[in-house]
Amino acid sequence: MREADRVWPSGSAGREGWVHTRWNRRDGSSGQTNVYLCLAAAERCAIYSIELPSPTTALLRDIPLARIEAAANADPIIREWAGLAIGPEWAKAATAQAAKRRKLRVPKKPQLDDAHYQLVAEAYRGAVANGLPPAKTLADESGRPQGTVNR
Repeated sequence: MREADRVWPSGSAGREGWVHTRWNRRDGSSGQTNVYLCLAAAERCAIYSIELPSPTTALLRDIPLARIEAAANADPIIREWAGLAIGPEWAKAATAQAAKRRKLRVPKKPQLDDAHYQLVAEAYRGAVANGLPPAKTLADESGRPQGTVNR
């Protein structure tokens, strides 16, 4: 995410899930639009709609969708705002499912046996199922470098 990428809630009642986005282009100019975010998985929101007056091919190509999603997912307030769009019951269920996801813990004895690899596999599958980048998530949870997790 670049320093200038910004995402914030629209702030209007009845517009839950809609966020205003602003980004800088390489040439120094900026762009902005409104996007509708919704929870795609328990711990990740995704863009479902774009509010864009008079769209052109060039304008659509200019919108950095991956950067907008990354900025939105980096902010817990935005993820909560996206959860409001699906209703409190669904957001509560998504949060409960995320809490059930097995997280990787470093074993007290550094034994790399079948049981350890089974835990790694379960944590990996849980991260993928919740829309999280698996290697980064496992590295963060275990306190190990991402290069170690990748091996």
